[in-house]
Amino acid sequence: MTIDRRRFLGAVPILLMIALRANAAADPLTIWTHPLGARIELKGSMVLRGESPLPLRADHTGAYRARVEMPGYETAVGSLLFRVEDGALRLDRHDRSPGADRLVHSLFLPGSGQIRDGRRTEGIFWGGATLAAGIAAIVTESRYRGAREDFNDADAALERTDPNDRAAYLDQLHETFRLEAETNGNKRARDYSLGTLGAFWALGAADAFLFRSSFDVREGDPGTVQIGLVRKTRLRRALRSLLYPGMGQNYSGRNIRALAFAGAATAAGVSALVSHVRYKEEVDLLDALGRERAELIPGGPEEAALLLEVDRETTAARNRRDDHRDGRNLAAVITAGIWIGAVLDAALIGPDSPGEEAPHWEISFLDPPVRGSTAIGIRGRF
Repeated sequence: MTIDRRRFLGAVPILLMIALRANAAADPLTIWTHPLGARIELKGSMVLRGESPLPLRADHTGAYRARVEMPGYETAVGSLLFRVEDGALRLDRHDRSPGADRLVHSLFLPGSGQIRDGRRTEGIFWGGATLAAGIAAIVTESRYRGAREDFNDADAALERTDPNDRAAYLDQLHETFRLEAETNGNKRARDYSLGTLGAFWALGAADAFLFRSSFDVREGDPGTVQIGLVRKTRLRRALRSLLYPGMGQNYSGRNIRALAFAGAATAAGVSALVSHVRYKEEVDLLDALGRERAELIPGGPEEAALLLEVDRETTAARNRRDDHRDGRNLAAVITAGIWIGAVLDAALIGPDSPGEEAPHWEISFLDPPVRGSTAIGIRGRF
């Protein structure tokens, strides 16, 4: 059997290329994290889970949604695109959800920016809080419309009532003033509900824009991808709880404390708002009763009886006004205390992240701003 030398020499480059491709495909792409041991989840055409270092095969191509978790570190969330180059798997592109994109999503649908960024708990909270405020706004708007229609009907009936029929006229006058005060109170409740809705919507958008999942991806040596994890710090926890109580506790994984702080702050805040609305309703009623009393001219038994009724209602309204004012002030103080307590708890009482030093103060020499000078100051680690 003879071998054609020219055909053999022509086939050598092809054989070498096949061998190189086989060798390249035999070396998997490995995802490393810093520090090691983080849990990695890749969701795309297939779902891959494991701890770093996580090896990938050459057939693991395509786009994946990556989620990297490790206690004491921020959850890294982003997108990874792998492709085959020269028979080996390579990282083609990586990105994370930009701040403007998260902001737009949260403005369009509260909580969606956080969920898109992998922060499901925060997204559910902001979405639920905004939904509750929206329902309250719809209910108070319906009540305001109903009260306004009743007032308009009563005002029209007052114009049709004969002033000479003193008993009927005075009864209708009293009903009109009462409905006017009720309408003003429902309008104010509607306005406060809309304000609360706007506040939760804005806070949720600010949370989506300011606080994001880390995703520091770098290509290392050939065949490796490195994902750096960001350590959770006391300052980051405190800033989140400053935005809303419980957010810092949720950030550090203390979900029971987060629920307690968020629930207590929300309940106290809603109580303060409701007490303030009721306080203003009594103020409106007192104003209406005062104007009604000014229109009454003592003369007949009907006027005298109505004056006694107005005075009795005025005294009762003053007492209710003072009670609601005291309740509002107490609830506001409790809300502020819970808010401050949540920030302090997140900053000082929470568990340290791995390698994080406890807060302390020290007096030491500082880097002098001018060469040849000496500076001393107080240095604090937060």
